[in-house]
Amino acid sequence: MKWNKRIMIILVIAILATMTACKSSESSAAVQKQDETGEPKTEKGNTLSDSKAENKNQDAETAESESDSSHETTSSSEGDSTEESAQEESQSEDPKTNLAGMQSQYMKHLDETKATFEEEAELNKDYSTYELKYFEDRRFDAWDAQLNEIYGVLKVNLPTDQFDQLKEEQRLWIKSRDAGALEASETFKGTTSEHLEYSATLANLTESRCYDLVRTYMK
Repeated sequence: MKWNKRIMIILVIAILATMTACKSSESSAAVQKQDETGEPKTEKGNTLSDSKAENKNQDAETAESESDSSHETTSSSEGDSTEESAQEESQSEDPKTNLAGMQSQYMKHLDETKATFEEEAELNKDYSTYELKYFEDRRFDAWDAQLNEIYGVLKVNLPTDQFDQLKEEQRLWIKSRDAGALEASETFKGTTSEHLEYSATLANLTESRCYDLVRTYMK
């Protein structure tokens, strides 16, 4: 009996030793297989930590991108708003206010033109009729240019109905001016002063018309 018990104990120990050896062999084989595949040995705790850190960086980059986008949109909106405000302010300006500001400027310019020709006439009293005719032609051209400029400014700034009235008035005035110059020249008909008087009258009437338009409409 004693021998039977000893044999059974020895068998049990042998079986346990065999099982332990098998488990150790399987564990070594698994480790070796993992090394052969080249996959990194990472612990679960480290993997989770790295994943959380990566997600945190991605969230920070997303938030920064959204902030930049929001800033650009706001800046663009503010720029558009400023531009629209400036346009509305410009459109709301009253044309009459602009004309009123121009009146003193144009009056000064007309006075300077008048003074220039008066000074030239005073210095050249001994002009011949031909020279006087040339002088009056230049004077008329200068005042006619002034008149055209003033008329153009009024065309842009006056209300449509008021400018239409001025347009008709100006057409009638031109006819009247030319007729008046012709009538004045007939006094000297057949003489060398006929054409001189015609040019001088044109210049005088055009000069007066420039002052009339500035005083009447630029206020």
